Amino acid sequence: LNSARRPRARPTARPEPGAGVLRIALLSLIVALGLLAAGYMLIPRGAERALISLRDQDVDEAVTQYEAQYAEGDRSIGTLSALARIYEAQGRIAAAVRIAGELSFAYADPNRALQRQADIYRAGQEFGRAIEVLEEIPLDRRSEDELRWLVGQYGLYGRLDPLIENLQEMVHRGIASPADTVELARVMAAQQRFEDAVAVLEEADDRSAAVLPQLGQALLIHLLVARKETAEAKAR
Repeated sequence: LNSARRPRARPTARPEPGAGVLRIALLSLIVALGLLAAGYMLIPRGAERALISLRDQDVDEAVTQYEAQYAEGDRSIGTLSALARIYEAQGRIAAAVRIAGELSFAYADPNRALQRQADIYRAGQEFGRAIEVLEEIPLDRRSEDELRWLVGQYGLYGRLDPLIENLQEMVHRGIASPADTVELARVMAAQQRFEDAVAVLEEADDRSAAVLPQLGQALLIHLLVARKETAEAKAR
């Protein structure tokens, strides 16, 4: 005989009246709140509305939306970049440059904001202002395109000292063409810096006989003769 007693089963608790209805109501409320939140998330915010307007080519509405975002303190990269580009496209150069200047925090290189401002001025054909902005960038941080553009502008306005500086930087980097090298020597000679001009041409000529075009060879010989270095001139 098994003398162990079987454990008594605990009486099952009866659900309180209305408990099932309450659970259903709570679930319905959760679902309703979820749908409400999802619907709220689908409502376009200022930036989204601005992007939609740009997509629909409604530039005026896009400007209104971005300017509203800006007025509310939005200084995100997306808002600032979009405003700068729209202002530039509209020919509002001063406004575009001002906004682009605020983008300096977004770049690892602080000179990038200055380069962007110069790009806007150049696109708007405000070349004097573009020169001023690019001159704020250290010489060794200017791009090849910026150096070449500045060389052209300095030559146009007869600003020989900065012209020489930018050409020397190009020679130093190894991006100067033979014509650039001859131009550097020519401008130096125009300033009566004959020794510097000869040094530039001799260095280029020593690297390769094919580096200097005929004009450069003629200039080098002329300078050597002027310095009474006839033996060196004959050797060339």
